[in-house]
Amino acid sequence: MYFLCSFIVLLDHEQVSNFASKLEKHLSDGSKTFIVGNNATAADVVVSILLIDAALRCKVDIPSSQVVSLLQTILNNSVVQSVVGKKEISQTNSVPTDSLDALKISSDGDNFSSNAIVQKLNELNIPHTTYSHKLSAKVDELLANVPLPDGETHTKNVFLKDKKHGMFLVSVKADSDINTKELGEMLKLKGRANLRLASEDLLMSSLGVKTGCVGPMSIMNNTEKDVTLVLDERLFESGIQKIHSHPLTNDASTALAPSDLKKFIEAIGVEPVMLRFEVKSADGKAPASRPEATKEAKGQKKPQQAPKEKKNPKKGETLLALQYKKSEDFPMWYSNVITLSEMIAYYDISGCYILRPWSYKMWDIIQNWFNIEIEKLGVENCYFPLFVSQDRLEREKDHVEGFAPEVAWVTKSGDGELAKPIAIRPTSETIMYPAFSDWIKSHRDLPLKLNQWSNVVRWEFKYPTPFLRSREFLWQEGHTAHATFEDANIMVRQALELYRRVYEEILAVPVVPGYKTEEEKFAGGHSTTTVEAYIAGSGRSIQGATSHHLGQNFGKMFDIKYQDSNGQSQVAWQTSWGLTTRSIGVMVMVHGDDQGLVLPPRIAPLQAVIVPVFTKQMTPEVAQPYCEAILKQLQNQGVSAFSFQQC
Repeated sequence: MYFLCSFIVLLDHEQVSNFASKLEKHLSDGSKTFIVGNNATAADVVVSILLIDAALRCKVDIPSSQVVSLLQTILNNSVVQSVVGKKEISQTNSVPTDSLDALKISSDGDNFSSNAIVQKLNELNIPHTTYSHKLSAKVDELLANVPLPDGETHTKNVFLKDKKHGMFLVSVKADSDINTKELGEMLKLKGRANLRLASEDLLMSSLGVKTGCVGPMSIMNNTEKDVTLVLDERLFESGIQKIHSHPLTNDASTALAPSDLKKFIEAIGVEPVMLRFEVKSADGKAPASRPEATKEAKGQKKPQQAPKEKKNPKKGETLLALQYKKSEDFPMWYSNVITLSEMIAYYDISGCYILRPWSYKMWDIIQNWFNIEIEKLGVENCYFPLFVSQDRLEREKDHVEGFAPEVAWVTKSGDGELAKPIAIRPTSETIMYPAFSDWIKSHRDLPLKLNQWSNVVRWEFKYPTPFLRSREFLWQEGHTAHATFEDANIMVRQALELYRRVYEEILAVPVVPGYKTEEEKFAGGHSTTTVEAYIAGSGRSIQGATSHHLGQNFGKMFDIKYQDSNGQSQVAWQTSWGLTTRSIGVMVMVHGDDQGLVLPPRIAPLQAVIVPVFTKQMTPEVAQPYCEAILKQLQNQGVSAFSFQQC
């Protein structure tokens, strides 16, 4: 009650400063986070609001300490902000004054409100200070640009991989030594460990962060739980009051108490491995705690060691086999399969992938089959532009709200700003339907049935996975207009049946057709049908393809009207339906096994291989006509075949 009653006399600069000092002392005693207990209460909210108002009114700088952490935790809460608005916290810095030119402290205001780590810390009510500073990609640069007082430390972070044992995010004190050869022993990895720095592509796909921007809290982006977090015990020694680390960007750092870092990691469901990393000596040699290599006296022979047991692959195995089993580590198994089978190559933009010829040929097979089938339904192929104006995209309110977080915008051309931003299509309804309005005038123009094979971009999401969830993907999208609800509904069911056949007849994946819920249906549409597959490895279902009955909503928005046989003006009924390259990923997950990729015959780019076995009598010259004859027979029967004689 003391802190609440004290606000009655907070009238001038001195009184506000004295109150803040007393509150600081109260929070520092026992390293409290909140005024009462371990969780925020009404007292914390009232004290924080009144104190910041008094500080702003009296122009008081609040020390960068426990009080600031309390204010940030409370005032950055979305519920509190909705009532009192955003409050700027004027504070002094906890770093030496000679580094102020390199460091600009922020209270997680506009600068960091969109930062994923800051958002998560605020959501968990974990006190922290996030501040901007000079670009510091390496720990040496960070130490030079942002010197810290005693009791506070930066972190040094490395992202390592081992073919057999997986990936490791190692976060240590800035002065600690990381010896990758010894780390395998410290982690007690079985067999030979070969820890190496992982590529930036793997770093981006696993942690969603670029090289030089990693911190221990980056582990929150590892939803597949296939990265082991290793923390330095020295970060949590009694003398450490604050730990500073990059929040996914190397021009900023987030400072928080060691106990709060543990609280954050526990809250996101990660169990770190705790190891002690020693200080690296000035001469760069191994720390004293490690045994030094002893030199043999001159002329003295080394004791003969028993020969190492050579690890030979078992019969039928190669050293190029998968490193993970489907039943033991499904995400890593999937990544292994699609890369080792040369289906996917990673790209330097997160969520974008290269479809290598082997996988694109599968997409070709699906396209060729699908084009024949939709032609039977009177559907024609076409192509519409990639870009859509802001006015068109926002014309249908429910539709744009459903896609708003995913839309990527073009705002610059060369060095100049565009007069109006242009969206890259997340889907093509708003691109195609103005043309529908121009083309459809009479009932004789219906039905209009169009399909296009294209790419789309849906940007805003956290955890990309090749084929399954990517920022850019390939698909077909069908769009039709009809005179009646019933005709449109028939088209919806026909498209859905084609998707069932793609999965079951070509990909050999059983699916269940059905309807999406109201919450899951297509934004702005009347209803959505879907085919859903089951992935045994993850125990979950996955959406295979969707077919939407759009009703007349888009027709009204884009003025798609026609004159019926009675001369009356009517609004057209519409459908849209799409199948993506996700289908290939679903097929891999269903059929692949611990040996690698397994392809059903109809989707396999190569169905038969002719391997001649040479003998003294059966020379390459003698075998060639036999192989060519067999190859021709197979190809005449529609079998995709290959002969080693062609090499």
